[in-house]
Amino acid sequence: FGIETATGGLKHVLAPLADMLNHAGDQVQEYSFGLQAPQAVVSLDNIMWQQDDSLDSLVFVSKAPLKAGEEALLSYGERVNDEFVLYYGFTPKLNAH
Repeated sequence: FGIETATGGLKHVLAPLADMLNHAGDQVQEYSFGLQAPQAVVSLDNIMWQQDDSLDSLVFVSKAPLKAGEEALLSYGERVNDEFVLYYGFTPKLNAH
C-alpha cells in the first residue's frame, strides 16, 4: 500500500492480513458491440482502506454493514489486465479497465 505523508510524499507500507482480502473491483455489466466503452460498470468491493493520521495507521472499514458469512472484498485498484497478471497473478473476470 502507498500512504501519503504529512509532507505530501508517498510512503510504502506492509499491511499484515490485508493480503487476505480478495479483489472485487469494477466489473462490466453490459457491453456494446464494436470499440465503444462498456455501458454499465458496477463496483463490487465492500471494504475500503483509509489512512488514520491520528493513529499513524492504515485502517480497513466496510462500505456498508456486512452480513454474517459475507466475504470482505477490497479493490486492488483500477488496473488493466496486464498489471493484474504482473502484480497479482490473475485477471479479474469482466475487468472494466
